[in-house]
Amino acid sequence: MASHPPSPGTSTLLTIGNVVTIGLQLYRRHAWEYLKLGLMAILWLLLPLIGTIVLLIVASQSQSPGLIVLAIVLGAVGFTYGTAHYLAISAAISRRSFYALTQQDESLDDTQRYVHKRMWGFWRIGFFQSLLFLAIVIGIYIVAVLVLLAIVFGVGGASVFQGDPEAFSDPQSAMIIGLIFIIVFVLLVAFIGYLLTWLTARFMISEMGYAIEESTPALASLGRSWQLTRRNARRVVLGIMMVFLASLPIQVLLQLLIGAASAGLTLALPDEALAADTPLFMLISYSLGTGVGVVLLPLWQAIKAVLYYDLTERREGRSLDLDVSDRPSTPSIQQWLNHVTLLTPESVELDFTLAGVGNRSWALVLDYIFLIGGLFLFWLGWGWMSTALLDWIEDLGFAYDSAWIWVLAIAFLITFIIFTGYFVLFETLWQGQTPGKRIMHLRVIQDNGQPVTLGQTTLRSLLRPVDDLLLIGALLIALGKREKRLGDWVAGTQVIQEDYADPRLKLEISPSARTLARNLSPSMNLDRLSPAQFVTLREYLQRRLLIDTQIQKELRLNLARQAKVLVQLEQVPEGVSADQFLEALYVAYQGNAR
Repeated sequence: MASHPPSPGTSTLLTIGNVVTIGLQLYRRHAWEYLKLGLMAILWLLLPLIGTIVLLIVASQSQSPGLIVLAIVLGAVGFTYGTAHYLAISAAISRRSFYALTQQDESLDDTQRYVHKRMWGFWRIGFFQSLLFLAIVIGIYIVAVLVLLAIVFGVGGASVFQGDPEAFSDPQSAMIIGLIFIIVFVLLVAFIGYLLTWLTARFMISEMGYAIEESTPALASLGRSWQLTRRNARRVVLGIMMVFLASLPIQVLLQLLIGAASAGLTLALPDEALAADTPLFMLISYSLGTGVGVVLLPLWQAIKAVLYYDLTERREGRSLDLDVSDRPSTPSIQQWLNHVTLLTPESVELDFTLAGVGNRSWALVLDYIFLIGGLFLFWLGWGWMSTALLDWIEDLGFAYDSAWIWVLAIAFLITFIIFTGYFVLFETLWQGQTPGKRIMHLRVIQDNGQPVTLGQTTLRSLLRPVDDLLLIGALLIALGKREKRLGDWVAGTQVIQEDYADPRLKLEISPSARTLARNLSPSMNLDRLSPAQFVTLREYLQRRLLIDTQIQKELRLNLARQAKVLVQLEQVPEGVSADQFLEALYVAYQGNAR
């Protein structure tokens, strides 16, 4: 008899929070290499710009039109060449990240030679993408202006053109026209913001196909990004927001360094020398500002590589292959996430996946949205109640000049209680979950795996302002292997991901496949199907509706051929489709394992 089939386990598909977390893990493990590449890329972008500025200053001082034109031409050529290098080196970071993710060997020199040969292809991708965005933005704003003009002249202009020039001077008419204008303007701004964000998501990985796949032409890489992000644009938008939240501590830290350097320079130099040394002041600030780009560029490129991997898995199912004889055994993508193994009092080992900064940042944003909404309602109600109370006290003839101070102090005290109590209440009653954590499928547990206590949730909540306002928590989570913020270390807790059934992964078995399984079971050697191959079979049956239609057709035929040889089945009955056979094999293996 075959061994028991493996438990459902974790799919190779990633949540968008885990995409960000794995990108951070790649960054951490290859930080020195990525930072060197990031510095090279930024310098290629900035040095031509600085050189152009210097040439323009020299040309303007000589007051020679010919030199000014020459400086502009040389600057344009230098900036174009530098941009091509910048894009190529950025793609090198993504290629290195993707190869590290998929356990493929390629030296840094080979990577640099590869992207250097394709440098102008990356420039064409960036150029045509910029043209596309520019054309869309111009079109959007032209339409927006026409709509707003149509509203103004359509509502109030009719009277003007009909001989009533006082139409706009009527306060009531002007107010109505202004209100309509504001509403439409807000709707247009929201629509434009949504459209531009959606387009950014669709072209988020525009250079990845060209950077990783030798067979993909430069401009075809734009179409590949459009294809892979189809039905996944919302996930990519969430990923962009998560990257911003995850990188916020780095940006704040670097901005603090810029501010400290500026303040130190201001204090060190006398007032009369400060004006003369303004270029030095600007150079220091500019250099530190450049450091922000050097640090964040590799992070974005690493996350792009993980996103590209995940989207190709969703659309093409590249890892779905039953033939494992010639393939090296590579760890699952989930192995890039930090895990913790806990021993229960019953001596049972439990393996948990830690939540990661991507999931936790988004869960916190959701909690703050709910919390701010509740606090807004409280302040509205408190304002109405306190006003009525003070009016009542005044009507009674009492005059307390400081009463409003007490009302405000009580309001701030209640606000603090609501802020702290929100996390304490939910994490205690819902066994370590708040609404945000429940939506993101996260849970707080003790370090020994037990549910959190009231005291622990209180400690975590009291230390949250320190973790959030000073961004200490995000840095500790992103840089620490245990992924704990200060509140977790003090309270002895950790945040884990919960296993949950992804609603998009549907495993449906047709009745005809069950009948076919009973008929074919005696003719198949099911012991030859390993548990790992069974997992691959199950993943295909779960994910087939997510895979691109044409690729799904090729994939199921390939899997069916491999499975037929693997279980030593001589002939599949006529009229049986590849999907029916794979479903029947799935059912037969389960029945054989019982």
